[in-house]
Amino acid sequence: MENIILKDIHFDKNVVCYSFEVSAGLTKYFNSNTLWIEYDECMKDCPTSILTIPFVSIMLPMMWVTDSVLWVKELDYTFYHATFYLQQAYQNLYRGHKLQGRLVPAILKRNETNKSKDAFVLFSGGVDAHTTYIKNKDIISRLVNIQGFYHSCQEPNKVADADIKDISSFGKVEGIESSFIKSNFGVLINDNNFKPFAKKIGDSLWHGFQHSMAFISFAIPLAYQYHCSKILIASSFTTGDSRVCASYPTTDNEFRFATNGYAVHDGFELSRQEKIKVITDHQKAIRRPYPIRVCSFNDHNCCECEKCFRTILGIIAEGADIKDFGFDYEEETLTQHWINVLDRKAGLMGFHNEAISHWPHIIRRMKENYDHMTQEQKEFVDWFLSFDFKKAKRKGLLRYYRKNFFSILKRKLHI
Repeated sequence: MENIILKDIHFDKNVVCYSFEVSAGLTKYFNSNTLWIEYDECMKDCPTSILTIPFVSIMLPMMWVTDSVLWVKELDYTFYHATFYLQQAYQNLYRGHKLQGRLVPAILKRNETNKSKDAFVLFSGGVDAHTTYIKNKDIISRLVNIQGFYHSCQEPNKVADADIKDISSFGKVEGIESSFIKSNFGVLINDNNFKPFAKKIGDSLWHGFQHSMAFISFAIPLAYQYHCSKILIASSFTTGDSRVCASYPTTDNEFRFATNGYAVHDGFELSRQEKIKVITDHQKAIRRPYPIRVCSFNDHNCCECEKCFRTILGIIAEGADIKDFGFDYEEETLTQHWINVLDRKAGLMGFHNEAISHWPHIIRRMKENYDHMTQEQKEFVDWFLSFDFKKAKRKGLLRYYRKNFFSILKRKLHI
């Protein structure tokens, strides 16, 4: 069997560095032999057995798919036993490849944190996260934002910096503390070499395993430091949705640490449109702007991508003003803005899955709230309900292929 061995945990100011080595058969899967996590405070007083949890969580998927042995010196007793339930939960999601391997800690430490009334929430600033915040705001004591695609601590990241700025501002308005965590976990493992496993599993490493396990586990040392026993992670999907990912009720809810510590997958009972209603109702109640940011790869809501479009549709369906939520455009009307956008981008925008999963809920609310909308909102709804998206996509793709024929041909021949 192959081996993954945690050799050392050391500190560089607020950065926790995990030095590890792997046996020859596994070297191709790793871009580095160091996992690092930068907290915005010193973690030296945190027990080694708790600090080992993030490393183990990042390595568990590799251990499972390669049937390897993962060796660590110390580990929290409660978390260790939770890993068996985690493995079974992921196996139930991905039946195409048997998840195996062994986790071997030399020492198990019985850490304990008291059951607390407050909770930490993993917070990105999008629809899911804001819904969970609003639903649980009376018990939330800290917003925790985690960014995992840094190659170094000094590397600039415009989108992550915008997250920090926006979430810090939101926290100040709400009177709540914020914590920001950077790491290289998203670039630690070689995606290309992981592809054979991804094909068997039916999902990528990031989407199928890594992001949820990283987000929850990276927050655990921080929660332990602040004597918080509950970590909330917002649901991405809803009951009845056939799609699955790493963040799922059956997986996230298996996380346990320090006797009483646990994670809660929140909001799975709500459709995305119901989540947007939670947010728009909240904004109407507080009577002030409530900015959210759904663009994953921009430092603002671009108002030109599928995710912005989907969110704008949902807000309009609730009869709310999109400008109260951080969406802006330059054209005279919202309808004209999206006519122009789709004329340029329809061929490259994916609507199929969203039209199946989200649009029926949106359309139902549009019809229910139509009489209470402004004239501009009604015009936008009328345009949306009558627009032929399939035709626009065909025309857009044809125009794209004509314009880029030689560059596409060159790329195909190169491959």
